[in-house]
Formats: sequence, structure tokens, C-alpha cells
Amino acid sequence: MSQPPRYQRTKDFGADDPDQTDNQAINNEFDAVARTTDGLRSNLAKIQRDDGGLKDGLVTKDALAQALKEDLYTEFSGNVSASVVAAQQAAGDANIAAIAAQDAATAAAASQASAASSMVAAGNSAADAAVAAASVSLPSIVGKSQNFLRVKADESGYELRASAQVRADISAVGLAGDEIVEGEKEFTVRPIVGTAMPGTNDDGAASTAYIDTAVNASREVRQTVLQGVINSSGYASMLSAGSGRALNLSAAAMPMRTAFAQGAADYIATLSADATGVVSGLAASNLSYIYQDYVGPTSVAWGATLAPVQYGYSYNQAAQALLQFGGSAGSNVFLDDFGNTWVIGGAAKIQSNQVKFGSGALGGSGASNSLNGTNESIYTSNIKTLGNGGWTLRCWFYALTNATNQTVINAGVASNYYGIAARLGTAGKMLYNLSSTGSTDDISGGSTATGALTVSTNTWNYLEITYDPVAGKYFCYINGALDYSVASGLKICPIDRVSLAVLSGIGQYLSGYIDKFEFLPYCANPNGTGYSVPVAAPNITAVGYASDFFSIPNMTMYQVTAPSTAAGVNPTFTAKKRVYVGEAVASASAVSSVVNYASNGGYVSIDTYPLPAAGLTISKAHNIGTAIGVRVSIEAECMAAEHGFSVGDIIAEGLCGGGSSSNYPLSPAKTRNNITFTTGNAAAFAAVSKTSGNAFGLASANWKYRVIAKRGW
Repeated sequence: MSQPPRYQRTKDFGADDPDQTDNQAINNEFDAVARTTDGLRSNLAKIQRDDGGLKDGLVTKDALAQALKEDLYTEFSGNVSASVVAAQQAAGDANIAAIAAQDAATAAAASQASAASSMVAAGNSAADAAVAAASVSLPSIVGKSQNFLRVKADESGYELRASAQVRADISAVGLAGDEIVEGEKEFTVRPIVGTAMPGTNDDGAASTAYIDTAVNASREVRQTVLQGVINSSGYASMLSAGSGRALNLSAAAMPMRTAFAQGAADYIATLSADATGVVSGLAASNLSYIYQDYVGPTSVAWGATLAPVQYGYSYNQAAQALLQFGGSAGSNVFLDDFGNTWVIGGAAKIQSNQVKFGSGALGGSGASNSLNGTNESIYTSNIKTLGNGGWTLRCWFYALTNATNQTVINAGVASNYYGIAARLGTAGKMLYNLSSTGSTDDISGGSTATGALTVSTNTWNYLEITYDPVAGKYFCYINGALDYSVASGLKICPIDRVSLAVLSGIGQYLSGYIDKFEFLPYCANPNGTGYSVPVAAPNITAVGYASDFFSIPNMTMYQVTAPSTAAGVNPTFTAKKRVYVGEAVASASAVSSVVNYASNGGYVSIDTYPLPAAGLTISKAHNIGTAIGVRVSIEAECMAAEHGFSVGDIIAEGLCGGGSSSNYPLSPAKTRNNITFTTGNAAAFAAVSKTSGNAFGLASANWKYRVIAKRGW
């Protein structure tokens, strides 16, 4: 489109006499003006519609100034918002397709031909999955911007599949159906979320962050560290002990890349430099769980907490409890901040005559609305276990008398008190009962243990009973001072209730008041070290107080941000881009041990040869950080031919323990970070012979074995 001529006057009519008119000169000037205006109108018609708008397809990325493109990219770049329900649903559907693709690829390993065919199907399904997540996953992503994606196929071409649903939801312009991409091609993509697909430079060069985000729907495991420094045994080792109670990060040799799942989207953060003190001030003499919060593609915020994260399909309200007794005076409805249901005994109620913090405390029909010491108490049957790690039971109590034993806390069963019991005895000392059997006080020395401190009546006292897994001890405190302790590796027996002010099956009711009862899934005050008692009510929203919850079906981490509003109702949650990456134990002055959680949620042990002895208990550290949804398998690989097996054959299914009279399946038990199993009592492992079909014990010198664990979400 050429430019119209510039009009330039050639005749100065002011120089003529007033009565003279040069008609030809006037015509010439008007003709020159017409040529200019006609050219302007012609050019304008090429760029403007009749309605005044710019013509379609006129403005392209090449027409934009570099500075403007940078400004637009900065403004619109960012991860796809997880709060957009439509995008989450599309990507959720895509995830199903990707999982199916992975299963197809795994099954295809039976033969080279079937593997090739199934891998094509797997790649196609993975491409569908990525497109449905408002991204496209291809072998070579050359570039992209707000609304185009340029792809480059490998030498053999790549089939990019776009289902009808994908086309309807994503509106991929230029991708009407299945298409073979040969060489390089550019597609226009209109995501259902009006934001740019993140992670590329302005010139279209794809960044690592974008490629990871693009394939999030097809990744087998999410919410995990993707890669990082490992040690010679293959364990992740990005975090290590630093100065004092701090942790250092190693990321220069191998970047630490973490995938933060939130609904349909994965947010990838990459740390590429070593750093000291990324986490500092770890709790002394305690176990801390280490996490990262997503800040940006190259930035995270580190943190630590005593509260172990929950993983599951539903939130476990009974993993924690907090009674504030904050209802109206006279009410017999006891609201637990975590949603547990509490049942009253007698005329137990909230009262305001005697309160430690807040507006109310537990009382009853006694003098000044106290618990009457005869038949008034409360209990919850939601809590049936104190867990496998540390825990704490604590509350304030106000005993009006010690003429008889006054029960404060009892975790037991309906018919008897065995489990945990704490009472104020007639001698003014606390009485403690700890049981692992449910029938004897075996942990507390076979009988009731008596505390060392004198406890006053008619005043508020602070009672705390805790198990410290680091020290392997039970500690009982009164008013912040150690009253009783016992070393034991035994765990408290199963219970079916936690009661306040009554000893199950016996009575010994409290005459007085109770305030601010707490059950915590961690040791709040370890090692028998004295502490200052609280000066305010506990707060469920305090940092590190309540456990985070990762919802597996929602693929989202949640933080507790407000208490429950009714029995059976969860506390209020707020989504958080947070991944737990490890744990550490610190002494009073230094970090004594660090566990980095397994990258990609998986573990494969070093091969062990020859096979272990019969009847041997074996433990392996998988370090996945959870036992929920973790699949464990034990494989044996043939090193010397026997029973029809050739060198290199792997028995991955049906491996048993060789018994003296019969064979039985191996039974690996898993915990948060470990796997244990016991080999057969006649032969470590047994299998079915390929030649005879009979069971045989694997010859130790002919086989090696490995243990594999993999998180399934």
C-alpha cells in the first residue's frame, strides 16, 4: 500500500490583482488536493471496515513494537488461574485421558511391536490431555505467545489430535481435526481462560516452566519435587544440615524443581543456586516438616511446622481437637474448632463463673455452675487413635477439692480407662496411667504412676501429657514443669473415646472446671524441658498450629483459616500452593538428621545380591513422606538360570516367602518413610517354576532383589 501524494500549493493567488482570476491555476490546485484526499480514502478503506473498526486479520504480532510485546507479555503472562472452574474441569478430564495413556504405554511393554503401537496411542492421549488443559504438549515446542502456539515435529512427523470436546472448549483455530505436523507449523489457540500460557520468552522461545505446565495433565505423579541433587544411593539430598538449627540448599549442581499442584494447574518453581539457611530456627529437640510455598517460576518461600500434613480424599477432623467453650452460658452444645462431636454426661454445660481465657469454660450443676463431681462430663468418640508419631493432650483445670481422685483427661474405651488417664489424687499429686495393651498400665510401670509436683486446688492448673518420638519418652507436665516421664517405645493402645472429667468404667468425676482442651498430632513441648504456660487461648489459625490438608481428588493443598462452625463440619480451608519436601530433627543447638522426600514420589532400592537369609526382617527407607496411596512391590531378577528362568528375567508379580510347609505372599508394611517385610522362614523368596509349575525357593546365589515404592497420585 503506497502512500498518497503530499499536497503542495503551486500558485499564490494573493499576488494577482483583485479583478483577475486564473481559472486554470484553480483547477490545478483542486486536482492536487483531490489526488491527496482520494489516496487517503483508498488507503483507509484497506484497514477500516464500514462500521469504523479495523479490518479482520490486519494486526499481527509482527506489527507490534518490541516494547509493546514485552509490556503485553508481562501484563498477561502468569499461571492459569486455578479458581476458574471451567479450566479445572477441562484439565481434570484431560488428566483421566493422560492416566489412561500411561496405562496403555505400560501394558504395551510386552513386545516391541505392541509397545510402539501403544506408545503412539499414549502420545496422542497425552496431547489431548495437554490441549484440554489450555496448553499443547508436543515433542518440540518452539514458541508461543498470548494466542498462538508454534510447534515443531520430529523427523517422522507428529499427529496432533484435537477431539470435538477439545475444539469446543479450547477453540483451537487452524486445528480442525487430527493433523500430521510436518516440520514447523503455527496454530492460533484461544484458551477458555483468557490469560497467556506462561513460561516463554517474548520471542517465543519456550522455557522449562512452560513445558512443565503444558504436560501437567499427563504427569503420573503431581505435588512433588521433580528433580534435584541426589546422593550415591539415589536418595534426594537437596537439603542438608546447616549452621545451628538451620538447613542449607544444594541446587547449583542440579536445579531443584518442584511442582505445586492446585486443581488442574501445576506451578513449577526452579531453584538453581546453593543457599545457606533457607530454613532456620527449627524447633529444638523436635521433628519439623519442611515445605515450600510457590512465589514464582524461580522463587519459593521456605517454612517449617511441627504439624504433619494430612493426605487423603477427605479431611480427618479427629486428627486434632480444640474446645474453646466459647458458647453461651448454660448451653450444652460444645463446638470443637476441628468439627468433632462431643457428647454430654449429666448436666455438663458451658458456664462463665470460672473461666481461664475467653467467655466460658466447662462446668455443670454444682456450686457456682461447677462440674458436680458426681455424674457430669463430656466425651468424643471421633478420636480413636493418637497416631503413630508424637501427640499432645492438654487443658486447664480447676479442682475444687481432692478429697477423692479428680479425673481431668482420659483417653480409653467405654468400658475401661486403659490408654491414658490423668487425675488429681488425694495426696495433692497427679496420677498417671499409660497402657499399650488395653488391659494393664504397662507403659507407666504396671500400675498408676504418681507425679512429683504438688498441685493446688481452687486455682487454675495447666496439664499436658505428650509423647516425644525423638526422645522416645512420655512426658507429663504441670504448669509448664516436668511432673513425670517414662522412656518407652510402646504406643498407646487403641481407644474409642477421649473423655473430660470422668474415668471410663470407674467414675472419679471432677468437681470443678475445665477450659481450653487440645489434642495435637505432634509433641508440643519435647525432651522434658520446662516452658512458660500460655497467656492466651489457643488459635486454630496460628501459623503451624493446625495440619495442612492435601485433597487428592482436588489436587490442592489447603490451609486451615477459620474454625468449624458446627459439629461434623470441617474448619474453613484456603487453597495454598505448598509442597512438603522433607523433614528434619534438631537438637537444642544443631540439626541432627535430614530426610529429603523422594523425587517424583517414587523409590527404587539398590539391588541386593545374594538374596537375604530366611526369616529375616528387612527395612528400607523409601522417604516418600506418606504411606497414603503408595504401592510397594518386591522384584527378583535372575542372575543364573534355574527352574526355566533365564538370566535377566524379573519376577515382579507373585513373589512369595518360602515357608516350611507352604508359601505365602510377602507382606510389606509401609509407614511415612519406611517399608519393612520379613522373608520366608524356609526360603527368603519363593515363586512358581516355569518348567514344572511347582513352587520352589529361589536359590540365594541365583537371584538379586529390589524394593520399589511409588505414590499413585
